[in-house]
Amino acid sequence: MKSIKTDWDCLELESEWQALKEAQPRLRIRDAAAVLEVSEAQLVSLGVGQGGNTRLKAEFTGLLEAVAALGEVMALMRSGPVVHERHGVLRNMRLRGDKAMFMPPSVDCRLFTGRWAYAFAVNENDRLSLQFFDVHGTAAFKVYCTEKTDTEAYHALVAQFADPGAAIALTDVQPLSQTESLMVDKSTLLQDWTAMTDVHASREVIKQHGGNAAGVYDALVPEFAKALPPSIIDTLLESLASLSHPFRLFVRGPAGVQGYEGPVKR
Repeated sequence: MKSIKTDWDCLELESEWQALKEAQPRLRIRDAAAVLEVSEAQLVSLGVGQGGNTRLKAEFTGLLEAVAALGEVMALMRSGPVVHERHGVLRNMRLRGDKAMFMPPSVDCRLFTGRWAYAFAVNENDRLSLQFFDVHGTAAFKVYCTEKTDTEAYHALVAQFADPGAAIALTDVQPLSQTESLMVDKSTLLQDWTAMTDVHASREVIKQHGGNAAGVYDALVPEFAKALPPSIIDTLLESLASLSHPFRLFVRGPAGVQGYEGPVKR
């Protein structure tokens, strides 16, 4: 996304989006937002009211606790081109500060709700979902109803958390920063990395060195990291599937992490 329009007109944007859908009917809303230089949340907000969408209160802890009553859902986490979907029941939520966690046998995810800003109930041609967005209007987490979901509980949740007084125009969406630093002090980084005693401490080290994981990993070559071609991902996953070999996979979105443990078939 090159930029985000924060000073935008609902009718004008709706007209532009309608024209785009007619020209490219199979274009996903995330990609449409990039073309129109707005956030996905801004496009979702256009469907509030007659479009079938509902703006929900930003009571994220309460919303996530209420999702357990829906039964089986499909939880979706996205990181760039990677889409991670897990079917299960989101229950037994644990809280640690502004982090909401669901652990196996529930869907395995950690949700950084302190970075969330908007919530919507979305109706996409009768496909029902709850969608959460960060301060940039980027999708942070989505929960879709399945054939096994209690839709009456879904509608009750929407009625409970609906926020009819909220403005449709998301005028407080924050533009994404385009100036993320890639400069890393390798000598200091290697000292900090060597001093780690817990793998989870790596996140704090990355944060201390600018917050850009790619830049940190580049600086760790060759002592602690090795650059691999992107094609290795396909090879690895296909090999694991052919061997029915269990593994752990984590996908980190803009404000959350979702995991899977076990073998894959496809």
